[in-house]
Amino acid sequence: LSDTISFDPDRARELLAEAGAEDLELTMTVSNTYPTYFSTLLVSMFDDIGVTLDVEPVEFSTWLNDVYTNRDYELSFVNHVEPRDFNSWANPDYYYALADNDAFTEVQSLYVDAMRETDPDASAALLAEAARVVAAQHPADWLFTRSDIVALAPGIENFPVASTSTRLDVADVTVTR
Repeated sequence: LSDTISFDPDRARELLAEAGAEDLELTMTVSNTYPTYFSTLLVSMFDDIGVTLDVEPVEFSTWLNDVYTNRDYELSFVNHVEPRDFNSWANPDYYYALADNDAFTEVQSLYVDAMRETDPDASAALLAEAARVVAAQHPADWLFTRSDIVALAPGIENFPVASTSTRLDVADVTVTR
């Protein structure tokens, strides 16, 4: 769905002008577990379109309480990489639930239908349709894809080398000397 919205600072400036958003100042709550270069880059990119972005670094436990649990935030940055977590978009209590009720209802219905579908291809098509509805609402946007670098010592076998999750399954790893 990368074609849903493109990186276009000029269009962003136009939309802000159309909305009459002058001297816009936003706060991004971010866990201090992330490197600061993400925030620095975002501050610079927002500044480029005329928006002041204040970064509020917090402990992860504070982020979980304020952002995730209490939905008390304007913007946030988090590395969502859990596989098969589309159900979050169909959950009205999830912290980034869709604001548009019609879109939310459509996503919820498509998700339920996809989970009931016994044909994997038909289920995938329903989920893809739901994903397009979500993407059109822009409740969250993908900033980057992280690349994992794995270095292994000789004698280590079956270590996962492609993991996009914070969970690391080492059940099949063996060490020989």
